[in-house]
Amino acid sequence: MNAPGGRPGLKGGGGVLVLCLLWLAALPLLAESYYLPDGRPDGVALLAPPPLPGSAEETADLQTVRTVFQGRTEAEKEHAFKSASLSIFLYAPAIGPFFQPGKFPKVEALFQKVRKDISAPLDRTKKHWKRRRPYELDPQLALGRPETTFSYPSGHSTRGTVQALLLAELFPKQREAILAIGRQIGWDRVL
Repeated sequence: MNAPGGRPGLKGGGGVLVLCLLWLAALPLLAESYYLPDGRPDGVALLAPPPLPGSAEETADLQTVRTVFQGRTEAEKEHAFKSASLSIFLYAPAIGPFFQPGKFPKVEALFQKVRKDISAPLDRTKKHWKRRRPYELDPQLALGRPETTFSYPSGHSTRGTVQALLLAELFPKQREAILAIGRQIGWDRVL
């Protein structure tokens, strides 16, 4: 049937209905989260607060960072730069040489969704605590490109831990070695 004007179409605003149905069908694609409910986990409720600015605890924490940073080897520094990529394939030494990019597209897609999912709770927690990065307190601790977010909790440590825990579920025989790499990724942020 033709709509007024001789063009094919739907009577009585059917085009608007079709657009609305298409919009509703697309909503799941625009979802904020894949796996986590909105506002969860609540990092502020789960984590202890960082040391208060100017406190003895902050001074001691910064001194520990200085000691580790100044005592790192060149190999540790290179490893820290490599692990900053947060690629799931950093875990290949624990999982096996078969664990390579492109061979597990569904696993790669899963981890992209997980990365997106944990970003919002992590960012909310960082914005709540507003802890400055060590190199902002001591410029001698600067290494590489400055980050644009606050330092606590560490995004790299959090993501490395989440990656390790999920990969340990997928590859349970390599669990301990996978978790060790996740811990190393966290430690690399101090180096």
